[in-house]
Amino acid sequence: MRRIRAQLGEERGWGLISSILVVGILISLSLPLLSLVDAQQSQSAHERKSESSFNLAEAGLDATVFVLGKGWPALATGAYPSACTETATSSLCPTPDILTRTYTGGDYTNRGWSVQVRDDTGTEYYDPAVIPSMPSWDANGNQKLWVRADAHAANGDRSVVALVKRINRIEAFPRNAITAGWFTTSNNGNKVIVDTKGDAAQAAPLAVRCTLPAPSHGCLDYNKDKGQVSPDTSTPGWAGATTPPPDSLDRLREKAKSLGSYYVSGCPSSPTGALVFVENGNCSYTGGGSANSDAAPGMFVVATGTLAFGGGMTYYGLVHIANLQQSTGVVVRTFGSATIVGSVAVDGGGGVLAGSSGKNVVYDDGIFPLVTTFGSAVPVQGSWRELPAS
Repeated sequence: MRRIRAQLGEERGWGLISSILVVGILISLSLPLLSLVDAQQSQSAHERKSESSFNLAEAGLDATVFVLGKGWPALATGAYPSACTETATSSLCPTPDILTRTYTGGDYTNRGWSVQVRDDTGTEYYDPAVIPSMPSWDANGNQKLWVRADAHAANGDRSVVALVKRINRIEAFPRNAITAGWFTTSNNGNKVIVDTKGDAAQAAPLAVRCTLPAPSHGCLDYNKDKGQVSPDTSTPGWAGATTPPPDSLDRLREKAKSLGSYYVSGCPSSPTGALVFVENGNCSYTGGGSANSDAAPGMFVVATGTLAFGGGMTYYGLVHIANLQQSTGVVVRTFGSATIVGSVAVDGGGGVLAGSSGKNVVYDDGIFPLVTTFGSAVPVQGSWRELPAS
């Protein structure tokens, strides 16, 4: 009994008990902390995977905006597919291989995306109940389209939309009444053949590339004393083999294709149109009436070939002959009482023959701001947003 009492009175072992108590307290404090960290890691992984879906959707939208900048669907014939997916083969859709190679890894094991292009309703608000049923081309012609991108990666669906606007690019044609290799008229009368002023505040040059003194046969061949060019602004030795920048012809060609007014070979039955592009053809239009109007002028482009207006035809707009055939003969001709109201621009050594009665070329400087091509496509500021999960 005495021995038991002695053992009970000893203080050995209290340190172990204290250690066990401290460890227990630390464990009781650590377990909730570990649980919190584990929950936060799960939330972080979920958020990261959800952001992967968002990144994929945003990439699909950006790629579509880029494609729209290269080929704006101005007509129903250029309409986009009802939806572009990673199995789409249309050239109007984003290239699936690019998105496939860019967005890979564990967060994209269940990848899927789709993009829709729809016409707007004239407002800058995306209505999910209305917009999806709109045409997949610019039907109202206001140069705005909605783009919606939906994507799914490893976890979660994300959808983004933006109203995309087409930006026009003004082509830098010289503001001359006539630009050509040389100029002549078939009329010897005492009358104005080329009106270099029209309704403009200032007369425009009649610029030719030939360098002989004016007036001179084979360069500027008209009767100066009879006022056939009035005001007389003839300018020989005009520099430059081409009228606009060299790459503008490609842009005009692409715009005409988008508008459905591009002709590979041969000429349209009428020169009327905002932009008519003839790749190869010798075009001639006669008779009465007019093509386009003073309020809505157009542009007629011939890459390889010639153009003539005769009879009582009046053409409103810019005539551009790229003269890729490198002709030094007549490439633009007016005869009868035909009139070009606007400007004539001929590349290289090609000449302009104006005649034979009345004013056959009348300068109009109002056409130049309307000579545009498709520059790019950009989201309208403030229209980009993410759609709530449905």
